Amino acid sequence: NAYNGVFDVYIVAAYLTDTGKFFTVKHSGCSIIPQSLGGSDFVSLPYDVHFSNNITKGSVNSIKREDLLEIATNFTPETE
Repeated sequence: NAYNGVFDVYIVAAYLTDTGKFFTVKHSGCSIIPQSLGGSDFVSLPYDVHFSNNITKGSVNSIKREDLLEIATNFTPETE
């Protein structure tokens, strides 16, 4: 399948009152598999996300829409 293991998925933990750094987990090499093309009325696209367990913990400094669209460049990995 062309969509296996090619996506990075970021999970950001944030609350509306939070400021500063937001805890983020990056899952590298995930699969996103469409289940059908459009559903019964051709208005939805159901899909499954399969996480890779290749995890990097880190943070992002903003949860503004424009910053999340560029999350790959705004993600800072934790240092051990």
